[in-house]
Amino acid sequence: MEIDYSSLPSGKTGFRDGLHFYDELQTWKDAYEVEKMVPDPKNHQTANETTKLLLLSVPAWAKGAGFNAVKAVMDPRLRRAMMYDDPPAIYPMLVNGFFTLRKFVLRYLALPRPKLLRSRHVRDEPDAAGRRTLTQYDNFPYYVKPTLMNRWGPGAWISWLIGRPLPGDEGFMPEGFLTEKLGPKMFEQKGKRNEDWQREAQQTRERLRRERTGGCPFITKTMG
Repeated sequence: MEIDYSSLPSGKTGFRDGLHFYDELQTWKDAYEVEKMVPDPKNHQTANETTKLLLLSVPAWAKGAGFNAVKAVMDPRLRRAMMYDDPPAIYPMLVNGFFTLRKFVLRYLALPRPKLLRSRHVRDEPDAAGRRTLTQYDNFPYYVKPTLMNRWGPGAWISWLIGRPLPGDEGFMPEGFLTEKLGPKMFEQKGKRNEDWQREAQQTRERLRRERTGGCPFITKTMG
């Protein structure tokens, strides 16, 4: 991605290994957050709108508990920047306990998943027009085909009962998407011409084939 890491202590001379790079990046990130991650009304507005999306499927009677759970996931610095109060002490305990239990189950009790049951968010191959569709969605069924299961299955009935849209409803583009045209509709046809995008993508692929030949990505830079 051609990110410039020269501001890190070893950014110009090279890193010993991935852990060395991670430690320096973590130190830089913490210092940046202390300086820049400060309370601001715009942060609060963004947090409120994002939380609404996270709690969209939560019943009204449980939204208060859900809001406290969202705050419990945030670290103290982020909560202050978003101008949120700390949640009651029980919520961090419950959230941490849930993720600890989930980690244990996945690590020691979950069986290997066969390829047939693997989790896929995007279909492996595009259609004849080059469009791709999603296989899963959280709140809104954008780019999801209205198959029999998607439209009439148990999940669809739940969505219908709580008033959520279904795959195939108007405006949710069940025909899929073209990767090079993703983005806000207001910017449609305002980016680079398609042939320019293809040329740039090809140049990036060729560069990565030359540079990424396997092994530790830090060795060549360090030794050079």
